[in-house]
Amino acid sequence: MSWREHGDFVQRHRQPLLVFLQPKKDRLPSYSTIRRVLIGLDFDALSAAFLRWARPRIQVEAGEWWAIDGKCLSGSGTDVHTPQQSFTFLVSLYAHERGLVLQSGAHKNSKGDEGQVVEAILADAQIKGAGVSADALHCKKSFVPS
Repeated sequence: MSWREHGDFVQRHRQPLLVFLQPKKDRLPSYSTIRRVLIGLDFDALSAAFLRWARPRIQVEAGEWWAIDGKCLSGSGTDVHTPQQSFTFLVSLYAHERGLVLQSGAHKNSKGDEGQVVEAILADAQIKGAGVSADALHCKKSFVPS
């Protein structure tokens, strides 16, 4: 979703947002204000707070299948097309059938690889009794989660 689309969302849902948020002088944020706030957030702290809230509400079902994969975040690349290329990627553990993300983690490729993030997420995910599909990139002979 682009920043301008965030602004479009605010305009489209103006009345319910005014009722729910009750801002002073009925002023809602512009897309540029939303952008500044979101860019200033600490992703790791926000993600940890979300997981503390979500974990008790998500029941992993026996026999259920989860998928884990990473994607490069658009616009996060530096030194593109050079050996020093760097970008941020987001790895997510999700259930297709329920449309639900259980956990995610962002990481810079210059500080390790996607496989390390996958291992950390799976070690922390508590998905016993469920299956996980992953790209061959994430599979290591030496890693078998308990």
